[in-house]
Amino acid sequence: MEKQLFREVALYGIATGLNRGIVLLFLPFLTQILTLGDLGLYSLIQAVSIILAFILSLNGAAGIMREGVNNNAVALNLLVRFTIITFILCLPLSILFYFVDVEWLKFAFYQGIGESLLLLLLTYYRSLEKVGFYFSLVIFKVFTLFFFIQFCFIHHYSDLIFLLKGQVYIYILISFIYLLYEIISNRVYLKTNIPLKDVLLFTIPLLLHSISQWTISSSDRVILKFIVDKESVGVYSIAYTIAMMLMLLNSGIALALPQHLIKNYKLWTEPTFLRRNIIIYSIAAIIVFSIGLIVTILDEKYFHTLGYYKLDLFLAYTIICIGIYLLGF
Repeated sequence: MEKQLFREVALYGIATGLNRGIVLLFLPFLTQILTLGDLGLYSLIQAVSIILAFILSLNGAAGIMREGVNNNAVALNLLVRFTIITFILCLPLSILFYFVDVEWLKFAFYQGIGESLLLLLLTYYRSLEKVGFYFSLVIFKVFTLFFFIQFCFIHHYSDLIFLLKGQVYIYILISFIYLLYEIISNRVYLKTNIPLKDVLLFTIPLLLHSISQWTISSSDRVILKFIVDKESVGVYSIAYTIAMMLMLLNSGIALALPQHLIKNYKLWTEPTFLRRNIIIYSIAAIIVFSIGLIVTILDEKYFHTLGYYKLDLFLAYTIICIGIYLLGF
């Protein structure tokens, strides 16, 4: 039982950690390609695109997760329908954003389209407990983007716009590959009639919840951008990206633990069992924090890939890690 939980925590943790903390893998290259200010804008766009993904898909992920659990027909139908809704909604908005003068907001919208498609697919795989497909989609996305950033790094492409355009194209292309595979291999399920109106009545009001969650967890970069400057966002982004190693641990727990808790509720009410897991989590968090700190110090001494090592970076890293640790409870 616990082995299965640890396996799911590991797979979901690695996949979700890579998906959310993708900048961590690319940080050494991004700091060489982009200026500190452009890195701040890049991070800002990633943060804003996350909430736009929920809005542009009308929170379809919540509908898939609620209605499609262990039901291939319902899950696939909702996946296809919410994908169509996303494109119908994005078409007029794309024309509107074309005339927007705020460049970073425009690209946040375009990336939000790609993020919304990936979010629908990942939720579809979660609802059917297809851990392998979930993992493969994230790995495919990460490595494709990794090779693209490597291309930019090798050929000295330091244009933020070029980098953002490539990322949007990659997200949309990968989404279509996986969506097309699911439609072809499970087309028999598309004949199922699903009352979409009832699902929308559930997902749309929940958008307020998604927006409030994003405001609490991810609006920090937006606030820094308007109160201070984009360079400060860059410094904060470096610290937060390093701290994403700890978020990887939290993500795996958040995705795998609820199902395990429901199935083994009595076990989790035992104080000894609960206390043991809290101690294990605390030790793991300290180890991850120490690794991030040591790697940053070694980088300052030998490699200089981050390019910024002032005291405020280490202070921000420590505060963020404490916050992520407490969030784990």
